[in-house]
Amino acid sequence: MTNSQARMGEQETVLRIDPAQFPQKFSYVAKGSGKGADDTRIGVKLDQRGAVVRRNLPSSNLPFSIALPGRAFKGVAARAMAHADGGITVTLELHHADPEMCIPLLVAHNLSDIVADWQNWSTMYDIPMLMVEADGVARTVDAKPHQVVAANDDTGPRRRKATRATPRFSVQLEGASLGVAMTVKGKAIAA
Repeated sequence: MTNSQARMGEQETVLRIDPAQFPQKFSYVAKGSGKGADDTRIGVKLDQRGAVVRRNLPSSNLPFSIALPGRAFKGVAARAMAHADGGITVTLELHHADPEMCIPLLVAHNLSDIVADWQNWSTMYDIPMLMVEADGVARTVDAKPHQVVAANDDTGPRRRKATRATPRFSVQLEGASLGVAMTVKGKAIAA
């Protein structure tokens, strides 16, 4: 089942993989890296759990598949490219530590489509939203649409430590005595 959209735009192809439709199957051509390297066709299958990437090994041309869970990606990265005519093209990708494992999700000019898909992919795989800066480094964006934080929440959306003043199984009796005192090395530890 292929739910991706590819249409010809102004001198380039505009690509959109819909985050609401699964499974997704598509392929793209990765430009060769290094001298004399050929372009490589890469096949991708996306589902709610992650991606399966299929390609041929460069040295032997044998087929190779690898399954990547959603958490294997560093985040959903947005990369903006300015054109001489003043237009901007933005690409979204599942960003991986290995540049050859990054998966393109969207190439578009409409900023509203970009932001909505960026948030949806981030929410679906529970990975951060990243912005690829001019220096090529992907940095986390402060906005996390999939994590709701209360206005008075000082600890943030991450897992919180227990807020109990006393441990769960500790009992404190105020102003009452049990009639028994427990001592260790002459010091009363419970009375």
